[in-house]
Amino acid sequence: MSFYQVPKFVFSPIAKSSWGNGTILLPTDFDGQLEKQVQGDEITEITRNEDEQNLHDPEWWESFRGRVDWVVAITQGAAQYTSWITEYGMDIANEGLIILDRLTFLEPTRNREGFLNESSLVNMKILSPRPCFRADGKQLKDSVTSAWFVFKKAGAARCSTFIDFEVGWQHPKNLRK
Repeated sequence: MSFYQVPKFVFSPIAKSSWGNGTILLPTDFDGQLEKQVQGDEITEITRNEDEQNLHDPEWWESFRGRVDWVVAITQGAAQYTSWITEYGMDIANEGLIILDRLTFLEPTRNREGFLNESSLVNMKILSPRPCFRADGKQLKDSVTSAWFVFKKAGAARCSTFIDFEVGWQHPKNLRK
């Protein structure tokens, strides 16, 4: 068993906003945990990568060009893949890229500078409480704030970024009584 897991209901803020409608590529969901959540939100056109080596293969990415609307990935804790996912994911997707990462992802480091300048951040969904990625059952939260970032391909005009605060995201409304 991996030390990390996909937190329950973590995809719900994206599903309820209708971002991600269409065909989806999940490049970092090697064991299918995120796919189960995406399927649970009635998105059925999903392709999941099962081989970590594919992330470093430009031909693998190219095979999806024009075939997926959105690339959706959890990049938090996957620093060795983040630039591949942001660059290739944004390039091959018809609509854009949706990633779950630390809020500090927006710091313009040298590795992300080009991506942040060339992509349009249209929505952020800041999660509270912090998601627990531990698979060992301990109820410890991550020590950083996480957010879903929705990037669309840059258009001719600047766009506004909407910031949503997803308080209580781990309990979807249909489960609250």
